[in-house]
Parts: sequence; C-alpha cells; structure tokens
Amino acid sequence: MKTGFALLTVLLAALTLPAVAATPLTVKELGALIAGMQQQNKSDSQIAEKLKEVSLSEQLTPAGIEQLRAMNLGPETQGQVRVLVTESALLPPPAADLPTTAAPDVDTQKAVLGKAATYVAEFTQLPRLTADKTTVRFQNGPDYIFSSDGGVRMAQANLGQQFAPDNPYFQVMGERKESVEVSGGVEVLPTKIKEGDPGTENGQIAEEGPGPELGAAFDEASKGKLQFERWETVNGKPLAVFSFEVPKKQARYEVSYCCFPETQNVGSHLGGPAGSSSISGMGPGGGGGGGGSPMSYATLTTFEPFHTKVGYHGEFFIDPASGDVLRFVMEADLKKSDFVREDDTRIDYGPVIVNGKTMILPVQSFVLTTLVPAGDSGQRVAERRTLLEIHYANYHTPGQ
Repeated sequence: MKTGFALLTVLLAALTLPAVAATPLTVKELGALIAGMQQQNKSDSQIAEKLKEVSLSEQLTPAGIEQLRAMNLGPETQGQVRVLVTESALLPPPAADLPTTAAPDVDTQKAVLGKAATYVAEFTQLPRLTADKTTVRFQNGPDYIFSSDGGVRMAQANLGQQFAPDNPYFQVMGERKESVEVSGGVEVLPTKIKEGDPGTENGQIAEEGPGPELGAAFDEASKGKLQFERWETVNGKPLAVFSFEVPKKQARYEVSYCCFPETQNVGSHLGGPAGSSSISGMGPGGGGGGGGSPMSYATLTTFEPFHTKVGYHGEFFIDPASGDVLRFVMEADLKKSDFVREDDTRIDYGPVIVNGKTMILPVQSFVLTTLVPAGDSGQRVAERRTLLEIHYANYHTPGQ
C-alpha cells in the first residue's frame, strides 16, 4: 500500500500523543500508518503499541481486514486490529465502499418496510433452539473484583490498595464458550445471577436483561421516526439501511445490569456517639485524650442492580427483495450521569440449516458498553469500557 511521506509523518506524530488526544483515523489512514511503520522496520510489538492509541472514524469491514492481512501483520498487531474491528462495528463503512445506487422512491421504501414487517412477525415465532456461543472480551479501564469484606478492590492491586492506575488501552480479558438457548431469534439469558456473586465471575458487572429484541424494536420504530438512510453491501448483498429513533416515552426497552456498589454511612449505629461517621469500621480508638466512648467510623457497602427505561436509536439492514432483516444496530440513549453510560449492540443474522430447514438466525454480534463499576461507593469516578465479540454456531433442537 503506497502513501505519501507527508501523510505518514502526520500520522506517526499524532500517535505519539496520549490515547485521549488521538484523532480517529480512516481505514485507509490505518493501512498507511501500518505500512509506514513496516517500512521503518518497526517490530510487531511497536506497531501493536501504536495501534492501542488508534480509534477509527469508520467501520473496519471484511474487505478492509483482508487488505490488512495482505500486509503480513504480526500476531500482536493482528490482536489490536481485532480490537479495532469490534470497536468500529457500529460505524458506517468507508464512503468508497458504499453502493452508488440512487435512493428508492417513497412507494418502494414502503414496500420494503412492509416486507420487513411480515418477516419480523415470522422471525419472532422461530422455535426454541440451542446454540454454541463464543464470546471474546476486550476491556480497558479499572478491573474490579469483590473482596471478602464486601469492599471493591482492583484485580491487579494487592490487599492493601483500593485502586491501581487505570489502563486506557484495551486488552483481551479472555474467551468464553458456552451453550445457550435462543427463542424467537433472541438469546435467553439466565433469570438469576449466581448466589453469592453480585456481578458475574471475577466480579465483572454483566448485562442482566435480554438485550435488544428485533421484534419489539421494529414494532416501536414503525410508530416513530423511520427513514431510508443509505444502501450498504453486506456479504455481497445490497441492503437498504433504514435509521430509526424511539423516544423514551414510547419505548419499552430497559437497560439492566448487575451489580454496582452502593455505600451508606452507618457510623452512628455502631457504638459511637450520635452523629458520628465511620469508615471501614475503624475509629480513633483510645488514642488522643478526651475520655468517653471512642467514636466509630464505618460504612456499609451493598451491591445493587441498575435498571432504567430508555429511548434508543439505530438501524435496520433489510434485503429489499425478501424483507429479511440481516443486521440490526441499536444504541441506548443513556445519561452521562448513569452508572451505565453506553449500551450499544449490533446483531448480524444469516441463513442456518436446522433439522434440514433453513432459518435466518443470529450468527454474530458486537456489544459495546461503558460502565462506572465503582457505582456510588465514594471512590473517584473511573469508567471501564468493554467490547464483546460474539459468535453463534451449531444451532440445534434442545436435547439433540
């Protein structure tokens, strides 16, 4: 991939700045950056470190991924490219990749949406199935675990520390494989969090609700603002992309996560004089004069779920010939003051053969979240962003 020296100089200079100051790059600029570093004989580790500071202004599509693979990337660089694929999954692709087909007229748009409505009604009636689910988690920011005394501590900290420095860069937190059930095209989540674990394993705060449901979203969007946005080619097929907005007053969608620490001052109830406060059950003790009962300083931390009904917006990717919805993007309209500040999802659907019958089912999804894992525990506000890359395979009837 060829590029001008001036462009490479600007890109390399920009990426010496902290991640928060990095300017989002286009996919073409990303390729130019990597090519320039390779020409300078930079190592795989050096290139990967630079890519940690990169964000994209457009989606890194399969075509863009193939172009990068042709550059013989090292394993560490490939890992960072995978992060960029997930982080950019909800963005539009490069403008050059979009079809130049004219927008359909109003009657054609109505016909496409009518076919989609029929398809969605049938989709929600799909039978209950079992599938193999693989989830890769990328994460930055603080990583909290729950200690035996009920406090919140950093996973990398020793027992004497409450916090460790935040990591602004994404890292792979692991890959998980499990069997899940899908009903009406929607994954059925466990109805109850494990006993004794206020979040999930290792203290990860997790989504507790079912997540976006295509049927409910299409029904609500059809009653609100739904309009043709663009044509986009997905897996070689031109799809009509319709954007939508559902205001909170008309929405039934609830963002639900478990669990966040909630701290209460209970000092005056633990033996100290009325009105005294307490921190972690420690008081001044017998030190310092004054006679009388020692003051008690204590706080009580509990873990509470986060539930809020929200408006949302997004896009439906519709096959104009059949009405099949082959991609669904949904972004929750959350407040910056909420413990959950981002809850965005993209679900890709494709043909799957189950018991000799072809069905359109979820094949992959991307979930982007931003949380404040410390809740209102009195600690400084520190965000944690998590990216999930999810794949579904081996659909079959339960019990088979």
